[in-house]
Amino acid sequence: MRPILFLIVFLPIVASSQGIQLHLASSVWPPFTNEEGRKAYSRELVVEALNRANIRSDYQIHDFTIVITGLNDGAYDGSPALWYTEERDRFLRFSKPYLENRLVLVGKKGSDVSATNFSDLKGKKVALVGSYAYGDGVDTVSGVEIISGLDIQGNLELLLDGKADYMLVEDLVIRYITKYQEEDVRKYLEIGSNPIVRRSLHFGVRRDMENSAYIIERFNEKILEMVQDGTYNKILELDWIRSDVDGDGVSELVLSGKKAGVDAPKEAYMVPGSNPFVKPKTDVDKYLIDGHSYSNWSQVPNKYKAPNANATNAPVSLLKFKF
Repeated sequence: MRPILFLIVFLPIVASSQGIQLHLASSVWPPFTNEEGRKAYSRELVVEALNRANIRSDYQIHDFTIVITGLNDGAYDGSPALWYTEERDRFLRFSKPYLENRLVLVGKKGSDVSATNFSDLKGKKVALVGSYAYGDGVDTVSGVEIISGLDIQGNLELLLDGKADYMLVEDLVIRYITKYQEEDVRKYLEIGSNPIVRRSLHFGVRRDMENSAYIIERFNEKILEMVQDGTYNKILELDWIRSDVDGDGVSELVLSGKKAGVDAPKEAYMVPGSNPFVKPKTDVDKYLIDGHSYSNWSQVPNKYKAPNANATNAPVSLLKFKF
């Protein structure tokens, strides 16, 4: 009788994810969401997590006001990249934060990029992408001359031409161009280490939708799974991320792939929810590589200590340094 009882209990759990089809929508917000065929980290992470949970989804691009209105009136089921607000919480169920919107200060080589908030830039000209919503930490600050550009490339040219003192750039974009265009970045740019804007990003679905709580629960589980197996890094095109993958209060450095590099990594992208100040008692990083955990760099087998991919493997040149 036990096998029969097991099936009776188990089948409804499996069936709860069968037949779920989500109609998702977002605005163009690179590198998180974008038109088909362009970089869209949030969309790719969300779709992969939903696929792993056997939840199907389709995707549309609209102006953000249309997206929010559509979520509120039921035209859309969810959106892959949302900031949490109390107003939205009334009609949306949010996932745990799985990415962060981190905008860092970028100046020409030799510039002072030590500012920690936007108000520190009073008297300066700062290039921003005009169509983005930056939040109260930027939008309500007085004394800063904001120059609205069409895109990051346009703002880079304003900066290099001396028409702007600084530009704000998403941390993930900076990591991408540093990985693939390191020589140009080091030669021409100064990059701040402290995010000027920091907001968590969430996957959200309508609260009134059947199985909304189940969808969010499964999404959270699958994102953690993707962090643990290196898929998260792969989608973000990062060699290393830092996250407390086993929940013991100590963060691990997680590698994408099997090429860890000759030397221990000096830094890694911090996954939201991880404590950047938590270290093992020995003040030595732990490493998670190919599903195996190592308590320090010396324990990492030599077969993994191969050079990482270099800039020649870049699929595209994200920024074109024009003079």
